[in-house]
Amino acid sequence: MKGLIMSADQLIISVQNGCESAFRMLVDQYGQKAVAIALRMTGNRALADDIAQQVFMKIWQYPDRYDPEKAKFSTWFYRVVTNQTLDEIKKKKPLQLPDDFDQIEQKPSAEEGLMTKDQQVLIKQTLESMPDRQKTVMTLTYFEDLSNAEVAQVMEISVKAVESLLVRSRKLLREKLSSRMEQRPVKERA
Repeated sequence: MKGLIMSADQLIISVQNGCESAFRMLVDQYGQKAVAIALRMTGNRALADDIAQQVFMKIWQYPDRYDPEKAKFSTWFYRVVTNQTLDEIKKKKPLQLPDDFDQIEQKPSAEEGLMTKDQQVLIKQTLESMPDRQKTVMTLTYFEDLSNAEVAQVMEISVKAVESLLVRSRKLLREKLSSRMEQRPVKERA
């Protein structure tokens, strides 16, 4: 398989046939994506790493759960990661944010580069405090750049439900940001 570039759909079929090198290639292609999704949803790097490992263990042990007739591999993969993350969140509901919460950074987008550190922390805190479905839809839409139709397929809900969750999530985010901005003291000019 060396030198061949295979799609994820081709790799998972090889994994279904017991090919370890295809599995390693799949982990190389999707490992960081699994960690990133779980990290955005949990805010905890160690837990995100554990979730990614559990996801790939399931894929290796039960590769036949993927059905190419039902979805693309990437859509199925997002669903597996999201479901595993939600299961872990339900098991281990954090009482407080981890000590290194605001130190966890992914490569900033252009928008994030323009935001202040306070806004970034507030957005992360707001995302963490959202109900699981809102947190999932925000993560998949804004951090994983999935379309509403793809998010609907991953979450196994309608596109209308995705749109409704997005509206509520954005409203909550706007309220939190505007509330915080109103509380900030105005700096006097020198």
